[in-house]
Amino acid sequence: MSRVSVDLSAIKQLKEALAQANGEKLQVGWLSSANYTDDLPVAQVAFWQEFGTKSAKPRPFFRPAIADNEAKWATLVESGANAVIEGRASMVDVFNGLGLMAQADVMNAITGPHEALSPVTLALRRLRNEGVEINGTLVGAVAAAIANGETGTGQLGAPYGNTTPLKDSGMMIATLTYNVGEPEE
Repeated sequence: MSRVSVDLSAIKQLKEALAQANGEKLQVGWLSSANYTDDLPVAQVAFWQEFGTKSAKPRPFFRPAIADNEAKWATLVESGANAVIEGRASMVDVFNGLGLMAQADVMNAITGPHEALSPVTLALRRLRNEGVEINGTLVGAVAAAIANGETGTGQLGAPYGNTTPLKDSGMMIATLTYNVGEPEE
């Protein structure tokens, strides 16, 4: 009779590490405290960009970041699990590494490329940066001016130089974060 000896200590170590990490969650996104100067939550703007509104096309970045990077993230988790088994890392270390990687990948997705902004949006950015309050009447006037070809320097429909979608103020990138722990309510 032959005997085979199997060392299950690695599985025991991984099981213990997972038990210690029980309840830990990894979240990537915007904290509820991240707001624009007018108190508009950055997460709300990110949602509008991702899914669009009745007047703006979607400019997805979060879902494409996941789709483009999930295999890379899975590889990181696999190597992290091996590090946990070998005693070189904890599951929280693995979550932190994954959080940093996912945060960077979402930031890269925010930078584009994305479909160009409309001339109306570009003109409204210029007016807003000049201190003009944007309202529905002004949006209509700018749209009409652009439609009538009134887009020269000093005219209402003149475009603004920052033509990059999703990076108007830089707040989405600056406030994107990750959290390992209890989910934020």
